[in-house]
Amino acid sequence: MSWTYTQAAGIITTVCVYEDLLFSASFDKFIRCYTRQDHKLKALYYGADRGLVTQMTVIDDKIITGNRNGIVEVIPVNRDKETMCQFEGCCHVFGIKPHLLSHVMSDHVTPDTKMFRCLWRGCKDWLSTKEGPQEAEEHMKHHIFT
Repeated sequence: MSWTYTQAAGIITTVCVYEDLLFSASFDKFIRCYTRQDHKLKALYYGADRGLVTQMTVIDDKIITGNRNGIVEVIPVNRDKETMCQFEGCCHVFGIKPHLLSHVMSDHVTPDTKMFRCLWRGCKDWLSTKEGPQEAEEHMKHHIFT
């Protein structure tokens, strides 16, 4: 064995090698993209409708994923512009911005909360999800897409 990748949480469901990259999908619903030369985690992606990926292949800079519900999704591989989560204490780096937004909304924004402070680096705004996630999602889109 020449190298072991250990960042995945739980069972690995599929692995693909594409050019200088290695992709693995696991039970935590992340697709991890590693550089084969230095074995570093380059970026995270979600696949197959943000669910558990059971099948995956990579062709022409596109990750093609499938899940047990029959959903197939094609995700572009972004080799040059990964986007790091700027929430305090988070070190996730995503390959595409919509996946970062999904991560922020599911892992950092608390639903049905009257008021909370945005913990995006440098932000001092207060948000509410009491009436639904729309206000918080629009605020996070501003951080991520502008």
